[in-house]
Amino acid sequence: MGLVAERIADGRVLALIESFLKQGIMEAMGEIEPGESEEGTPQGGVISPLLANIYLNPLDHLMSRKGHAMVRYADDMVIL
Repeated sequence: MGLVAERIADGRVLALIESFLKQGIMEAMGEIEPGESEEGTPQGGVISPLLANIYLNPLDHLMSRKGHAMVRYADDMVIL
């Protein structure tokens, strides 16, 4: 959330994103209760691309500084 807050100033949007992250998750063996998982985002969650782009933005800049061409959308990437 710290990296997200660096990009998004609206407290209502931050609260909405945090609520997405604290939702329970359905698994084959049952439901994980909200708050039991301390890291990551639910696979396929609607905010996963946004969060991946915020989190991996420094990687984009590092690869560019090192002279590597890279194409990335969310957490999918091709290094050229």
